[in-house]
Amino acid sequence: MKNLGTLYGYELKKLLKRPLTWIVAFLMMAFAAYAALGLRGNLGYRLSSGPDPDSTVFIQEDVWNARMREGARTLNGQRMDDAFFQAMGENLPDLSGDDLMLWFYREDPTWYHMYRMVSGMGAETDITAEQFYRARRELLETRWENLGLNEGEKEYWRAMEERIEEPYTYEYPWNGASLNGFFTTQYSLIVPLALAAAVCLCPLFSEEAVRKVDPLLFASRACRLPLYLAKVLAGITGALLMAALVLGAHTAAYLLAFGVEGLSAPIQMMDLACSLPVSIGEAVLYMLLMTAMYTLACGALSALLSALTRRSAAALILPAIGMFALTQSRLTAPWLPHNLISQEWIQVAGLFRVPGRYWNIFQVAMGLYPLISLVLFALCWLCWRRWAVKG
Repeated sequence: MKNLGTLYGYELKKLLKRPLTWIVAFLMMAFAAYAALGLRGNLGYRLSSGPDPDSTVFIQEDVWNARMREGARTLNGQRMDDAFFQAMGENLPDLSGDDLMLWFYREDPTWYHMYRMVSGMGAETDITAEQFYRARRELLETRWENLGLNEGEKEYWRAMEERIEEPYTYEYPWNGASLNGFFTTQYSLIVPLALAAAVCLCPLFSEEAVRKVDPLLFASRACRLPLYLAKVLAGITGALLMAALVLGAHTAAYLLAFGVEGLSAPIQMMDLACSLPVSIGEAVLYMLLMTAMYTLACGALSALLSALTRRSAAALILPAIGMFALTQSRLTAPWLPHNLISQEWIQVAGLFRVPGRYWNIFQVAMGLYPLISLVLFALCWLCWRRWAVKG
């Protein structure tokens, strides 16, 4: 075992020196950056100030968000107490519908975000801080009841609520309430991440067989376990490196386009129905970490096929076919990142009881992917050892 570090470095070098690995990695990085920005449609708001068709105006989403952010940032850092809500009630005009939306855009966008938050709960805009927080708690209780949560699950979320400090400190969320589409565009990375991991790890256990030097590796029993561990560690490093490159390109594209302002805002500034005591930036990091764990599981599957078939081509092609099959299955599709990673994730209130305590869906997924990876890498040992016995 004392040579494990040397073996690990050697195995990692073998994985990373292949030109195909880097070609695919850079192609997937380019696609990830394009998915972050280029796949967004030309969305916007079509507003009318009267029955005359000529009075209709179309405002692009980017322009609208920039205008709303410009006004709302003047409120950043203010405590959402009685004085805060009193100022909102005094500054909102007696308008409704498109007339009110046009007023926010043309006259004063300061209170638009707060108006959407309050009206989204069905509350009046002329309210006190106590009424605002009570309306939110009633909204949550009603939602939990409609979702069929039992009393234990409700207590779990109430405990989460106690960790959220009230009154809130206002901060306009990162590029508005949609998180720049960051969650929703990550679905396009599911196949690229699986492919990048497969390309990197497909020769992990098969390269020696292709070169017909595996009898030399299996000649000594003492070297089998250290070499296996070195291969697994190299595989884990390779898969996570591919995840870091692809997800890094995706994230960097958003940060370069929209900056980091608003990432520190409480996630409740984006969705009042969320009971998680985290900031928007923390939610983004959690999502990236979960996607990286998914990539590791994809790499482990490719490594297993490499050990089982001793063919790099099979370890590259079969995971792609398998991933397509998993996306079509009603049993497995809900647990894949393209369904778990979305803006709706933060509203999921269902819990899992394992063992003796409740876990939310993110916590379960964060444990599920590493567990799958561990099982697959353990099976690699059994398959690889079988060839050693045959040798």
